[in-house]
Amino acid sequence: MTARGTPSRFLTSVLHNGLGRYVQQLQRLSFSLSRDAPSSRGAREFVEREVADFARQNPGVVIYVNPRPCSVPRIVAEYREWSRAVAGRRAAELG
Repeated sequence: MTARGTPSRFLTSVLHNGLGRYVQQLQRLSFSLSRDAPSSRGAREFVEREVADFARQNPGVVIYVNPRPCSVPRIVAEYREWSRAVAGRRAAELG
C-alpha cells in the first residue's frame, strides 16, 4: 500500500515478462542417458521418479528422454529465442 492507501501497481505487474502476460522462458528439456551405464544411474532415477511430476507442474515444457549408449548423461535445456544450456560433462554440473 502506498501513503494514499491504494495498492501499488508495481506489485501487480511483477510476474508479467511479456506484453500483459507471463511468458515461460524454458521451452524444452532433453535427457540423454544410458539404460545400463553406472554413470547414468542418478539420471535414470530422476527420470523415473521426478520427470512426471515436473511435467504436470510445467505443461508448457516439452520433455524428451533419449536412451543412448553413452558414458555420461547429458541434459540440454532450450530456452526461448533458441538459447541453450548443456549440463553433463562432469558430475558436478548435474548436482
